[in-house]
Formats: sequence, C-alpha cells, structure tokens
Amino acid sequence: MARKNWKGVKLYHYTSFPVLQGILDRGELWLCNVKVMNDKQEMFHYMSLVENSVCEGLEPDKCGEVHRLFANQLDRLENQPVYAASFSRLEDDAAQWERYASHGQGISIKFNAHLLKKIAEGRARLQPVYYTRDAKASKHTALIRDYIMTGEVDRAAWGSIDGVFENCWAASSAYKHISFKSEKEVRLVSLPFSPRYFLGEPQYEMEEWGLREYYILNLKRNQEIPVERLIKEVMIGPRANVTADTVERYIRSLNPEYEKIKVTQSDCPLR
Repeated sequence: MARKNWKGVKLYHYTSFPVLQGILDRGELWLCNVKVMNDKQEMFHYMSLVENSVCEGLEPDKCGEVHRLFANQLDRLENQPVYAASFSRLEDDAAQWERYASHGQGISIKFNAHLLKKIAEGRARLQPVYYTRDAKASKHTALIRDYIMTGEVDRAAWGSIDGVFENCWAASSAYKHISFKSEKEVRLVSLPFSPRYFLGEPQYEMEEWGLREYYILNLKRNQEIPVERLIKEVMIGPRANVTADTVERYIRSLNPEYEKIKVTQSDCPLR
C-alpha cells in the first residue's frame, strides 16, 4: 500500500556521475526493469510467499491445484515487467555507496519526496518497499484461497481470477526478501501493464554488463516544480576523485538556478 503523505521526507538516490548529468542536464529519471535489479527473486518473491500461504493447511490435492494455478498465471504474467527507480531513506550510508554508487566513486542525490510524488502523478507511484517472510495476512492470499475453495471470485471487483493475479503481480514489486531490510528502500514504480501509455516508448542503453531497458520520467515536465526545488543536495561519494567546488561549478554551468542545490562531501570512511 503506497504511503499517502510524503511531506518532509527526503529520499537518497545513490548512483553514478553520468546519471547526475542525465537528471540535471536533461531532466531524465530512468525507471529500469526491476527483474534485473540486485534481488534475483525480484517480482517472484512475493508471488512465492502468497502461493505458500494459500497452500498452508490445505489437503495435498488442493495444494496441487494451487501450484498449477500459480504456474499457469506466472507463465502468463512473467513477461509483464514493472519498471522502477530506487531510493533509500538512508543518508551517507556505506552499504548504499558500495552497492549502488560505483563502489563509492559516484554520488547521492537528495530528493524532496513530496515533490517527486507530485511530478510523477499519473505516470508512476512512489512506493515503500516491504520486507517480509510470509504473506499470511495478504489480501491476495485470502482472495486466491477463497477461489481455490469455492471456484468463485468477486467479478464486480476483479472480473476474474486473472484480475486478482494481475493485481498481485503489480504489488509484487513492493516486496523484497527480509535480508534486504537494512536498505530502507523506496521505489518510484511504473503503473502496471501499460508503461508505454504513461511514460512513452521504452529506451535501451548498452552497458558493459548487458542491455539496459528503461522508461524516462521527465522531471522538467511540471513547470511549477523546478529541478532546484526537487533536488535538495548532491553528495560526493567517499571514493570519488573530484572536489565539491568542481561539482558546484559544473552544476551551475547547467543552470544558474541550480546554485540552490547544495553540494557536500561524504563523511563515510569507506576504504
């Protein structure tokens, strides 16, 4: 369930210097396919939790029916990825620098969460990530279990069992394995199943590790919220070979109004 009030919340996007250029110069925030992010169980973790919770306490034949239902639905849905940009609630965090900011050689961009949500309205949603070991209390577990027991679903609300699974699949991007809990992640997530309609055509970037597929959220589209209000600070990573005054001059060369964006150096003693 998405948080409704983000006022006063700051989010930190740990990334590389080229991404900083794309955000400040072109106003582009990339939403990438979550299935190629750092969790190899991405999207499938929550689905597996729901499947196990539905099965709990059922007779073997019913449990077999559950497994067949999930297999068929996942076969239908797995090529419908969700796209997201990742943020953390953690400021100047060693693990974030190491994992997501070019091993500490990159930067961290501090965003005003409330304004980010407003800019993304109608195109993407700002969503906290939940870390859990089971889905016993999930509405999806209850709905699918009822369907297994009765063969029926509320057609006015869901249309069919396909509708329940589509909602479950869309929600799965908000759940990760409990071992990632320390990251305190928040995601800006594409609206499900039709990102082209909301964000335009997909883009592709060849990387050393492979091919990146992404959608662009235009941060400059809302003229009432200039970038210098959205971005509060740029922090230079602990291993970056650049000085704060150099970054300041670069940022101001892009737009004189960007002088309002504070530039700082990380205090993290990462070696």
